[in-house]
Amino acid sequence: MRIIADYGELDEICCGANPIVSNFEASGIPGRFGTDTAISQPPFNSNVIRAENFNDRVVATSFLPSSQMEDSGLSAELNWDINEQFTLTSISSYRDFSSDDRVDGDFAEIDFLDNNNNAEQRSSFTRIASSIFE
Repeated sequence: MRIIADYGELDEICCGANPIVSNFEASGIPGRFGTDTAISQPPFNSNVIRAENFNDRVVATSFLPSSQMEDSGLSAELNWDINEQFTLTSISSYRDFSSDDRVDGDFAEIDFLDNNNNAEQRSSFTRIASSIFE
């Protein structure tokens, strides 16, 4: 018999992003304001990171993004040689996974796009097979 168990968990404050391209001027429309200009003005007054500051590794968020995950599994394999010609094999397993992520989707200091991603999964599997050798 062979039994395998595993477990992993994650609890972190992660992640923010900074822009590769600023949108102070509307993309493809010279002289028109873009969304970065709009959210940096009243009533939002958001701190918008400019594209030219990309390598400064600075981000602007309205809350600390968080991520929690828990993952565990258990499997068992039984090989039983009944005689020289007949082997019975049973494989069973179970997995349990859950995650909860909260991300500031607008990546700015305004409460506009907050994303919550929650997932849960449970699965089990059993297979019994026999082999006949000649």
